[in-house]
Amino acid sequence: MLFRSAMPKLFANGTSAGTSITTLMLHGVPSKAKMHSLFPIFEALGFPLQDFDFFYMPHRCGDRGLKANFGYMFLNCVTPEIAQLFALAIKHHPLGRKDAMCERVCCSVAKVQGVQANISAKSGTVKNFMLVKDEDNQWHAVKCSALDYAA
Repeated sequence: MLFRSAMPKLFANGTSAGTSITTLMLHGVPSKAKMHSLFPIFEALGFPLQDFDFFYMPHRCGDRGLKANFGYMFLNCVTPEIAQLFALAIKHHPLGRKDAMCERVCCSVAKVQGVQANISAKSGTVKNFMLVKDEDNQWHAVKCSALDYAA
């Protein structure tokens, strides 16, 4: 792997470089950012939407619907190599902030790995939704309270 020596620094939660890591937790997301506003940033870094098959950004819910996000999101890359390269590329990126870099922005390995496992883990949690790519490379917004999605 190209960045094998950088893995312990990128994934500080003790996961070794030899494992099949595809699901990442992106920390340091600006609280007012919407999930879709990050996609052009990912693409500018060289990661088109085809490199991912799952996105989930939880938001606080209020009387009038969704409010600010919690400052993190989950994403699943289609290969471990893409996950590794993405974690390196996004580290300290401002993610739309005016600063040149942001120390809070980094990736960690998500506890739950893979699309189906994440759908199961996130389903029924809150009134948020996740974006999931199906076998035909079509994106679907799936409510977390809906358990009827099968990819």
